[in-house]
Amino acid sequence: MSSWMRRPSFLADSSQALRTFFYCSGIVFALGSSLPLAHGDNAFSWVDKNGRTVYGSTPPKAAAGVKKLNTKPLSRYSSDKVLKRLGWDEREKEAAAERSSSPSDAGAGLPIDAAPAKLEPGEPNLTFGQAGEILGCRVTVTNPGAIPAAEISIAFEFPDGTLVPAVGPSTIAANSAADYVIPDELVPFFVKVKGENPLDPAQQRPKVIVHGAAG
Repeated sequence: MSSWMRRPSFLADSSQALRTFFYCSGIVFALGSSLPLAHGDNAFSWVDKNGRTVYGSTPPKAAAGVKKLNTKPLSRYSSDKVLKRLGWDEREKEAAAERSSSPSDAGAGLPIDAAPAKLEPGEPNLTFGQAGEILGCRVTVTNPGAIPAAEISIAFEFPDGTLVPAVGPSTIAANSAADYVIPDELVPFFVKVKGENPLDPAQQRPKVIVHGAAG
């Protein structure tokens, strides 16, 4: 091919640059579509196959009763504000009103000095990935009282302010215990911790927030 028919070098370079750009953009788009949702995404509630109410940012396709929550993201807000927005305190108020307005036989047969339901969380057990991301968190909650505990809601508050609700039984019998875990839909995620060793599990251990009432 004669020199006058050849494509100028700067056009060839531009064409190659565009091809590279669109190729990389396609990779980024493909990866982005498979990455977990960011903390800033919307919050939802839904009912899983076991009848439990789950809070998170990614409802499964087969989930029942999916409801978009009129709330801010689940992360980086004080636990009181998030719990209030999620309606946990409202449920407790309604339950307390029902208990005060209707007789209950929950304490029938118990001694007069029987202890009310008191929930005691154990030490949270964290699971980490190779990059330090949190893959799971489990805690055992004990009811040492002589009265069953009901309407139980558990959440993990991490050192950086990230608040993640847990799933588990809504009731715990007297002198019994139950496990609560972060749902699969909300992991993995990272916790930003300051210090010499930010990946130290002790520095990432969350506080367990427990809400419950006498059954």
